Amino acid sequence: MIFLKKDYKKVESILEQIDEIVLNLQHLLDHSKIILCTSPRHIEEKPYITSEIAATYARQGKRVLLIDANFYFPLLHTIFQLSNSYGLSNLLLKRHSDWVPENTSIQNLFLLPSGPLPQPGSKWTLQYNLIQLLEECWEKYDYIFLNTPPVLEKLDTKILAAACDGVVLFLKKNKTKKEDTLKAIKQIKKAEDKFIGSIFLT
Repeated sequence: MIFLKKDYKKVESILEQIDEIVLNLQHLLDHSKIILCTSPRHIEEKPYITSEIAATYARQGKRVLLIDANFYFPLLHTIFQLSNSYGLSNLLLKRHSDWVPENTSIQNLFLLPSGPLPQPGSKWTLQYNLIQLLEECWEKYDYIFLNTPPVLEKLDTKILAAACDGVVLFLKKNKTKKEDTLKAIKQIKKAEDKFIGSIFLT
C-alpha cells in the first residue's frame, strides 16, 4: 500500500512523495510496462496523480506515453493544456498508421488524449484495435500509463485491463468504501489477476 498525504492541487509540493510512490512502484511493477490506473468509484485526484507519476518516470529519462482512456470525463488534455479534438477514440475506431502522440511540456512524456466520446455500440468493436495499438507502442516507450474510468462504474475499464500488463488501484480515505475496494480487486483479478497494488490518498 502506497500513501500520499498532500492535496493534489499543490502539485509542486508533492513531488517528493510522488518520487516515493514511483520508488515503490518500481518494485511492484516488476516486468509490467503497460499500467492501467483506476479506482473503485470516482476519485477527483486520480488523473493528477497519474500524470505526476508518469512525469516522474519521464524526468528519470524514461520514454513515457500517457493515455487518457476515460472517454466520459477526459481531463489529461486540460492538465497539459492540449487539444482533445483527436485522440484514442479516433485511433480505435479507425486505425491510422501515421498517428503521433502529443508532446507535453515535459521531456520524454507524451500524451494520447481520449478524443471524442465514441457512439454507443461502436466502442468495443474496438478491443482488437486497442491491443494492436498497445503492441505498436510497446517498442517505442519504456512505460505506458492509462488513466481509466472507475472499474465499478464502467465496463470499459475491465476490457482495457485485459490489454494491459498490470492494474494500480487508487483509494481515497473517508470516501472509498471497504466493500467497493473488495469488489474492485475481485473485478481486476478476473482480468488474469493483473492487480499490482493500491495507492491510498489521504
